[in-house]
Amino acid sequence: MRINLDQAATTRIDPEALDVFYRIERNFPGNPSSVVSTGRAAKKILDDARDSILELLGANSARLVFTSGASESMLIAAERIHRALSSAGYHPKMMTSKAEHSSGLAGAKLFEALGGTCEFIRPLRDGTTTLPEDVDAGYVSLAHTNGETGAITDIRKAAERLRKHGAILHTDVAASIGKVPFDFGDAGAHLASFSAHKFHGPKGVGALIVSRDCPFPEALEPSSVEDGYRSGTVSPALAASMETALRKAVNDLERVAKHLREIRKTLKESLCASGLRPSFHEHENEAFQSPAVLSVAVHGIDARELLVALDLRGVEISLGAACSSLTEKPSRVLEACGIEGAELLASFRLSFSADTSLDDARTAASIIAEECLKRVSV
Repeated sequence: MRINLDQAATTRIDPEALDVFYRIERNFPGNPSSVVSTGRAAKKILDDARDSILELLGANSARLVFTSGASESMLIAAERIHRALSSAGYHPKMMTSKAEHSSGLAGAKLFEALGGTCEFIRPLRDGTTTLPEDVDAGYVSLAHTNGETGAITDIRKAAERLRKHGAILHTDVAASIGKVPFDFGDAGAHLASFSAHKFHGPKGVGALIVSRDCPFPEALEPSSVEDGYRSGTVSPALAASMETALRKAVNDLERVAKHLREIRKTLKESLCASGLRPSFHEHENEAFQSPAVLSVAVHGIDARELLVALDLRGVEISLGAACSSLTEKPSRVLEACGIEGAELLASFRLSFSADTSLDDARTAASIIAEECLKRVSV
C-alpha cells in the first residue's frame, strides 16, 4: 500500500462528490445555455451550485465564474483587470510575489504581454508576502496560503491597505480551502481563485469569485455562457460535484484541521527523534500556518535522490508544486524565499489530507528517516 504525502498536488475525489457527478451527468444531459426544457434543468443545477458555493465562501453578493481551475481563473483575472485599468486611462501595473504558484506567475506574464508592467515583491523566508510601503500598482495578486511552505499571508490586512489606494486585489485560495478558514467577504479581496481537486472535488473545474465593486469587463467575444464572462460550455455535473466537495470541506473544517495538525506534529516529532537534524520552512505563528503542509530540509542529502528512493518504497513526496516538479529542479518558490545552496538542494515537501492516517504518518516518517540516514552523516 502506498502512502501519499503529496496531497497538495491533488486529492482523491470524495465518494459523495463522485456520486453527484455521475447522477447529474446521467440524468441532466442538457446544455445549460439552451432554452429548451433539458437546458433549463441543467442551468438550474448550475445556478444552484453557484449560489451554494458563494454562500459557503461568504461571498453571497459576489459573482462566480466557473472555470477549468485556478490557473484559468488567474489568467482571466489578469486579462480583465488589465483591460479595466486601460479603459479607465491608467497605465496597467501589477504587483505580485516571486513565491506565487506558477499559475500566478503565468498571470503576471500575460499582464505584461498585454502591455502592462509587473513588479515582483520578494517574499519573506516563510513564503508570506508583505506589501512595500509605497504601492503604486492598480492590480495586486497574492496567494492566501503558500502552497510549498503552508505559510498564510494576511490578505485582510493587505486588502485594507490596497482599497485605500484604490487598487484591486486578487487572492489565490487554492491551497487554503478545506485546510484553513477563508471567508471572501471578511478577507476583503476583489477576486479569488480556486480549484476543486485541491479539496476532494473533481479535476477540471474551479472558479473565479468577483466582488460586485470590482471592475470586470466581459470577454472580448462575450457569449451567453457565464453571463458573458467566459466562453465554453460549463458542466453542471462538475459544478455540482465541486459544490458537494466544498460543502463537506467547509462543514468538516474544524475536525479535519485538527486531524491535519496531529499528522503534521507526528511527522515533525518523528523526524526529529530519528537522529536527523531537520529544519522546517514554516511560519513562526501557528495561526498563520496551514496544517496540511510540512516543508523540510535535511542537510547533506539530495532531495531529488530521496524522492526517487521513497517512491520505490511506496512513499510519495515532492520537491515543490506539481506544476513545476517535472523539471526535477529544486523548488523555485523556496529559492525566491532566500533559501539557497545545500539547504535548497536538501528541501522537500510533505503534504497530507483527511485521507492520511496517523499510522501513515508514522510509517512514512520512519521510511523517510531511514533513507535520509543512508545519505547523510549525523
